[in-house]
Amino acid sequence: TAFNDAVGLERISLPASLKEIGWWCFNGCYNLKELTVAASNPYFCSVDNCLIDRDDQSLLFGCKGQNIPSDGSVKEIRCVYGFYGTEEIIIPKSVIFVDKYAFRNCIDIKKLYVENGNARYHSFGNCIIETETKVLITGIVDAAIPDDGSVTSIAPMAFYSCPGLQEITIPDAVTYIGVAAFADCSSLKKVKLPNGLKMIAEETFSK
Repeated sequence: TAFNDAVGLERISLPASLKEIGWWCFNGCYNLKELTVAASNPYFCSVDNCLIDRDDQSLLFGCKGQNIPSDGSVKEIRCVYGFYGTEEIIIPKSVIFVDKYAFRNCIDIKKLYVENGNARYHSFGNCIIETETKVLITGIVDAAIPDDGSVTSIAPMAFYSCPGLQEITIPDAVTYIGVAAFADCSSLKKVKLPNGLKMIAEETFSK
């Protein structure tokens, strides 16, 4: 949390000597629009103002108004807490892992989808779905869960802290809702649960 809630921060340059970046380092940096890393840094790099871990090609942060690089430099999307002011997020076909925290607190996103050709994920109605397992990984405001049987479970924290979500219909094919899946959705007024539901995990509708 080194720069947590540093709302006045607009630009930052990270040095070649940097070896480690802690969790939520840039959380709440709503106006950070330019982030660069020294080219000689062996651990991190920046592409299109996005911070990337070279080791596993994971995206750690995206600056204001940016999108995920589509040049193949990103394979994993970790704890981002960024992309403030970005209204449309495209998951590139190179991505093979999306963390459950990936787009938490990204309150400006209005459209979330996966690029065609991604081998692991696809999207529907502002939801990201792991195709083989039929698990809904994450969703945003105005999400519409598909009712064609392509989703059978909702991952833990899938809609966690989605303050604009007001209602959701969970299709009959869904049998499991994970821990805190809709926790802290403070505006949620209406939920339709499926006929085939077998388990609701703890804290699913907390707060």
